[in-house]
Amino acid sequence: MNSRIFIGSLTHVRRQTQALAFDYALPMLWLDLDELDSLPQMTRWFGHNTRRRAFTIHDRDHLTAGHRSIREKLQSLLSERGIASNGERVMLLTTARYFNYTFNPVSFYFGIEPDGALRYCVAEVNNTFGEKHLYALGDAHRLAAESGYRYRHGKDFHVSPFLDLSGYYDFEFTVEPDHLDVSIRLIKQDKSAFEARLSGHFRPLTTTSLRSLI
Repeated sequence: MNSRIFIGSLTHVRRQTQALAFDYALPMLWLDLDELDSLPQMTRWFGHNTRRRAFTIHDRDHLTAGHRSIREKLQSLLSERGIASNGERVMLLTTARYFNYTFNPVSFYFGIEPDGALRYCVAEVNNTFGEKHLYALGDAHRLAAESGYRYRHGKDFHVSPFLDLSGYYDFEFTVEPDHLDVSIRLIKQDKSAFEARLSGHFRPLTTTSLRSLI
C-alpha cells in the first residue's frame, strides 16, 4: 500500500506589511488516488465519499465541481493545461474531513514516475471566501535545481488581504520514500514577501495511526 499518514510541521513567514511568523504541527494524509476505494476495507477509520467514518475524502471537495472521481478530474485538468500524463502514480497530500468538518487551505497532487521522478505537481489552493484555484506545474514551469524539483508560476489568486496579486511563486519539492518537503516563496520586486514550508515524514496508514491523530 502506498498511502500513508504524513506527520509534518508547517512554517509560515510573512515578511512585508504586518510581518508574521508561526510554526505548528500539521498531520495530513498522503493518498494514492488508485487506492481510495480499497482503503476503507483496510481501516474502519477512513472513508471515501461517505459521512460514516472519522476521516473521509469526498471527490466533490477536490479540483473542479461535480462528482467525477478525483483521478478523472485531474486527467482533464492536465490535458487542458498541456501537461503530459501517462498513467503515473498520483499521490494526494491533503487534509481529510474530520467527522465531516473540513477546512483545507491547500492540497498537492504529485505525479510520480515508476523510477520516483516527479513528472508534475498540481497545487489546489482554497481561500477563506470559499474560492479555489489550481496551479498546474509542469515542464513549462520547471527551473533547474541542485536537488529536488523547482517550479515558478505567477500569482493569480487572492489568498491574503495583506498581499495583492503582484509577484510570482517559487515552489520547491523534495519527494522521497520516507520524507517530504514542500517550500513556497512569494517573490515581489525581487524580494521574498511570504514563505511557507511543510516538512515531515510518513507513517503507515492504519486504524491505530489514524486514531492517534485525534
